[in-house]
Amino acid sequence: MKKFTTFFALSLFVFAFNSCDAVDELTEIRVSPDLKAEVDVSIPEGSSSVNSAISLDATSNSDVRDNLDKIESVDISGFTYVFKDVEAAAGTTLSGTLSSGGQSVTLSNIAVANGTTGTVSSSEAAFLNSLGSSLKSNGKVTIDIDGSLSNDEGASFTLEITPTWTFLIDVL
Repeated sequence: MKKFTTFFALSLFVFAFNSCDAVDELTEIRVSPDLKAEVDVSIPEGSSSVNSAISLDATSNSDVRDNLDKIESVDISGFTYVFKDVEAAAGTTLSGTLSSGGQSVTLSNIAVANGTTGTVSSSEAAFLNSLGSSLKSNGKVTIDIDGSLSNDEGASFTLEITPTWTFLIDVL
């Protein structure tokens, strides 16, 4: 009988412990805002230097904005970028870095032309984790764009970034 009581007590303890995890999961929501960010970049003729910044702001999503203090984590699996409204000499390329929070991603010889796309993927984990940490604190992050064009004929373009992200929010 003593073995049965001990077994019952241990079973009850294990069940209660697992139930806490189940209850915790019931109070969490996952939000994946479908947002884009854009920055207009203008480089005057005679210069090839690119220095700009783009801000990702998830607070335009009401679930994120209303629960900023309850964000448990932000998982960014990557983002895509696309060049739009380009005015540049044919064959112009961009080389440089995207950086934030002390982490960066290198861009090498990216064609500056309408519709040129690229991705920053999970292989850039340190950079993406840095973005996630900043987003967790206030729902916003700025990415600096530094580099140079392949010529000094000047250019203008819009760079659009679309992140793939999930915010884990504990609503209780």
